[in-house]
Amino acid sequence: MFTLLTSKLSRMLSGLLAAIGILFGVYLYGKQTQKHEDKLDDLEDYKKIRERIDETPISVDINDAVDRLSKHNQLRD
Repeated sequence: MFTLLTSKLSRMLSGLLAAIGILFGVYLYGKQTQKHEDKLDDLEDYKKIRERIDETPISVDINDAVDRLSKHNQLRD
């Protein structure tokens, strides 16, 4: 009778540990996937910013620079 109880108890405990292990694995996979997506979003944002920087004309004329800064509301007083 004692071995029957121990056997059932050990099976229940191992099943519970397996379920906890699966849930923990799914949690870690979700965190890893979210981290990857965040990194991808950051790289896409950087690409957009870099394209805007590269498209900005280089002007040696002070009036052109002031006009461009005024147009983008980046001119300081």
